[in-house]
Amino acid sequence: MNTKTIGDKTEGRCLAKLLNLDYKVLIPFGENQRYDLVVDDNGKFIRIQCKTGRIRNGCVEFATCSIYKIKGKLFKNSYTQDEIDCIMIYCPNLK
Repeated sequence: MNTKTIGDKTEGRCLAKLLNLDYKVLIPFGENQRYDLVVDDNGKFIRIQCKTGRIRNGCVEFATCSIYKIKGKLFKNSYTQDEIDCIMIYCPNLK
């Protein structure tokens, strides 16, 4: 499975969890935002970055930055507090 598909599945799981908790969720248009979802908490907007967790050595690990390749070259881009408000983790190994 490619990283885009994995990310889409994680984002879908996070969206479902937020909706089940009765949050109002906004989805930004396009792929160029640093956040994946926005929760409208009575007029306060919370920008959420969704990440896929993996179990390693008994802990859930996840990337704290975006990682992508262009022409075979690896790039990492860290998030700042000006771009996102929180990170939401989905770990497929935990049910």
